[in-house]
Amino acid sequence: MLYLAKEVDDHLIGVNYENYELSSEIATGMPNFSLNMPQRDREKFSVFYQYDSDNNYFKKFNLNAYSQTVDRNFTQNISTSVTQPPMSIEVIVDTNIQEQLDTMGINSQLDFSLSDNHYTILGMQFAEDDLNKATDNSTSKTIIMPNMPATPVLTSNNSVEAATLKTKAVYIQDEWRVSDKLIVTAGGARHYWLMQT
Repeated sequence: MLYLAKEVDDHLIGVNYENYELSSEIATGMPNFSLNMPQRDREKFSVFYQYDSDNNYFKKFNLNAYSQTVDRNFTQNISTSVTQPPMSIEVIVDTNIQEQLDTMGINSQLDFSLSDNHYTILGMQFAEDDLNKATDNSTSKTIIMPNMPATPVLTSNNSVEAATLKTKAVYIQDEWRVSDKLIVTAGGARHYWLMQT
């Protein structure tokens, strides 16, 4: 992680960089069933600006823009065996999914103090998600019978998917300081616009 910022009077501007390289194994509790996520990486770069005001009503303005990439790899292996004398069938299914999710977004927020005990936040958000997903499935089926060679039959199929989701949102949060020990916050006003391709 890298964070750099410069403060000039009431203004703050900076950049932030994050890089995570993760992997995980998932315990299924089943000897013939395995799940793994050998890759769960995330890289994010953002720039931000903040202005703190001395005005009695307008208190703060925040703006940040970011770009993020998430790389995920998911693998699955299933082995089954069915016996019906004198024949038995063994099936092995391997699945490999590779995903890349690219996100670009902008967030902005305005803070107001309408009175000594009344604080209001207005905000707008925009994000665009681009998903690319590749799935590889392979199946091995072997029929075992007495006095016959056991030859596995292999089949495979591949698929590629792509999708884009654009999200816009506006929101408002209101805070009332009823007393020194009681603050009431109402944040139920949020509206979304979604467009999927």
